[in-house]
Amino acid sequence: NMEKALDDYSAAQGLEPANPRIYAARAVAYMQLGDHALALKDLNEAIRLRPLDSGQFLNRGITRFNMGAYKEAIDDYTKALKVDPRSYAALNNRCVTRAILGEDLESAHADCLAAQEIKPDDLFTLTNLGLIALKRENYAEAIALYDAVLSSNAGWARALFGRGVARIKSGKDALGIED
Repeated sequence: NMEKALDDYSAAQGLEPANPRIYAARAVAYMQLGDHALALKDLNEAIRLRPLDSGQFLNRGITRFNMGAYKEAIDDYTKALKVDPRSYAALNNRCVTRAILGEDLESAHADCLAAQEIKPDDLFTLTNLGLIALKRENYAEAIALYDAVLSSNAGWARALFGRGVARIKSGKDALGIED
């Protein structure tokens, strides 16, 4: 019951207004409800109160990503990595965000490779590497990466879509449309 949880967090915040964990927990509840503006407000306060918590920078990056504020999300993922350089989630999220922007594909690729070192078989990272290959117009590599994802999970929608685009771009329209 998220509404009850929010009521409880708000009551706790009234009792302990300087406790960053309360703001962070309430922000997660707002994130789950899709209320990005209130999540962002609470995450800003949690970070102000506890500026060396990589998890709050990560969550603020996710919130900003969901709001379409991609450059700000990258900044938050970078801040999370300054606190915790081996944060798989921050590396992978920064990778995909950079890939979406398409402005720094080399750094996006490096982030994905670093994330892959931490979690070698992660399908999210492989999918993101496929997106980077697609953005680089290396369609054969994109197809191979998406094939690797789909061999583990045949219904992975992002991989099917990406492979479909790569196949169409490489002249295999019928296969691309099928994907």
